[in-house]
Amino acid sequence: MRHQIDLLRPAAVFASVVQHGSFRAAAKTLDMSAPLVSQMITDLEARLGVQLLHRTQQKPTLTEAGEQFFETSSMLLDGFREGLGNIAPHHAHEEGILRVWVQCSLACAPLAKFMSRFQADHPDIKLELSFDDEIKPNQIDGFDLSLRLAPLDSKQKQAHLLKEVESRLIGSTSLALALRSASQLSEHDWIRQPLVSSKLLMRRRVSVQTTQIRARRHLVVNNSAMISELVEADAGFAVLPDVAIDQAVADGTLVDLMPGWIASRQGLIATISRDCGQKALARKLADALGDFLHHTERRSIVNGLDH
Repeated sequence: MRHQIDLLRPAAVFASVVQHGSFRAAAKTLDMSAPLVSQMITDLEARLGVQLLHRTQQKPTLTEAGEQFFETSSMLLDGFREGLGNIAPHHAHEEGILRVWVQCSLACAPLAKFMSRFQADHPDIKLELSFDDEIKPNQIDGFDLSLRLAPLDSKQKQAHLLKEVESRLIGSTSLALALRSASQLSEHDWIRQPLVSSKLLMRRRVSVQTTQIRARRHLVVNNSAMISELVEADAGFAVLPDVAIDQAVADGTLVDLMPGWIASRQGLIATISRDCGQKALARKLADALGDFLHHTERRSIVNGLDH
């Protein structure tokens, strides 16, 4: 038993090296010298009888045994931090950098409002937000957390479903007043996102009935907030996720042009990187975002009824 307890400290140091990407960065965080950190990992490998890291000039990489041991040691470290927070919540001090990758279709006013509140509640946390559509789910190295829309049956590891999201067809109030049928949309421009199929197929929410929507031209924009502004300015119609438009629809600045029809149903997925050095905080942000979105949805429904 004592032999196992003696492994706790080097296991935590090992997890820190992997999470921070280098011996030097881990040493700085742990207030230790880099040679001491390296020696502790070497001693740990000797005691376990396996190699945990490949030492390279760029950054240490995990061996197969290292991947298995990192999963265990990082859970141990996260559990210890969480336990400290539970028994002394008023004394816990959260600080550091939290790097978040966000799919461009989620670049919208509600997300900006949430991030602003989260930053205000955690003044010693530095948020770094990166909006991009090019990175794939298995390529989020360098980020602690990713936020994206994905199929509801996504099997990605460490993925947490925050909310089911429906994408709807929206337009300006003037377009809604002028529109007598969906076929008339062929006289207007479709402001669409790059990752969206160029063929727009709408389906009824409660049946298998579908209809194709044609447009005069396509204007491709990779930012939901800008698309909303263009639609409101009567530049065309768009398909956007409900998390980006619910409040605007409830306020009457945007209009659901085909009530009861949707373009897609997906999940807003939060994925914590395996190498995340702030797992507890990343999980806290993801949980808080899920609560915020559900609260916003309920409030939008009430506001819509009031209108």
